[in-house]
Amino acid sequence: MKFLAFFALAISFAGCGSSQPTPADIKASIPPPANPAMQAEVEKANKFLDQIEALPKESRGKFMAEHQAEMNRLPVSEPSIQARLLKLTR
Repeated sequence: MKFLAFFALAISFAGCGSSQPTPADIKASIPPPANPAMQAEVEKANKFLDQIEALPKESRGKFMAEHQAEMNRLPVSEPSIQARLLKLTR
């Protein structure tokens, strides 16, 4: 359910702003989480998101739907995860 709410938010912001930051800009501007447990969660989430990004764009939606439970466990409160999800939903 968290993913659906975030997805709706991502869609509402799609197209805002005149300039699109590059993934490197996004990553450089986001500080790492201070909590070691959260760092581990973010690393795990990044590996999962790497799997999704490796797929062709046409099959990403199906993959995310099939892995909805794991999508719901993503630490969406972390800016780096939010940025990657936003990039995936564009």
